[in-house]
Amino acid sequence: MDLVNTEGLTPDQYRKYLISSDDNMALFDHTEVVIDKADFSPDRLKAYFTARLTGVGEDFSVNFILSTNGTNDEDSWLIDSLLIRPSKYRKRRRR
Repeated sequence: MDLVNTEGLTPDQYRKYLISSDDNMALFDHTEVVIDKADFSPDRLKAYFTARLTGVGEDFSVNFILSTNGTNDEDSWLIDSLLIRPSKYRKRRRR
């Protein structure tokens, strides 16, 4: 049984939800994605990614927290949360 279809939004419903707000358009209007940071939990069931989206207008960083129920390469990853940050709000490195 597919958990996405029985316990939440379908992929199509989630996409429609995301594009219903201009704040989320950075996820769809970009020409390049660069993974700046990636890490996994010790049990490999959660992933933490920071991606930089560039190419159309302003650059954005997106922090993703993903989870899976399995550890095989074929298992699906679900988005637990995401935070879209315009470049002007990106953390500055301390010197």
